[in-house]
Amino acid sequence: MEKNIKIAILGYGTQGQAWAKNFLDSGCEIIIGLPTKSKSRKLAQKDKIKAIATTSRAVKEADIIIFAFPDHLHDNIFEKDIKSNLKESAALVFLCGYSIHFKTVIPPADSDIILLAPLGPGSAVREAYLKNRPIGFFHSIFQNGSGNAEEKLKYLIRSLKIQYNALI
Repeated sequence: MEKNIKIAILGYGTQGQAWAKNFLDSGCEIIIGLPTKSKSRKLAQKDKIKAIATTSRAVKEADIIIFAFPDHLHDNIFEKDIKSNLKESAALVFLCGYSIHFKTVIPPADSDIILLAPLGPGSAVREAYLKNRPIGFFHSIFQNGSGNAEEKLKYLIRSLKIQYNALI
């Protein structure tokens, strides 16, 4: 399951930046999805992120899509850039359950819907990774469209070095 998995991180704020660095340090293949005029592109380039693309292109290439951008934008960006570009059986990973709970985002039935919500800012997520310390994460599988959502969640947990005793 873990061979050739590509992770798209949509957004490069404090969470997106921390997750991207952690995934890269774990040897994962990532692509950052950002609007063409986003100021975060320069930050990602400064951080030596090699794969930066538009949101739609990042989604087309990815097996796992991380929603690391503000919740109030999820519905519009999902409809405009994500929905029609999803691979079959892609996993959508939310850092907050708002969009799924309130049905502002309704993914296809074959998608996996995963909640992996850190209990701290991106800086704490990065520090926990670097110092091999626990940081709490809420986790849940809302939809297992591919039949492999649990394996994908475990892959993310290992790649982010989340300690199992810190999972809620």
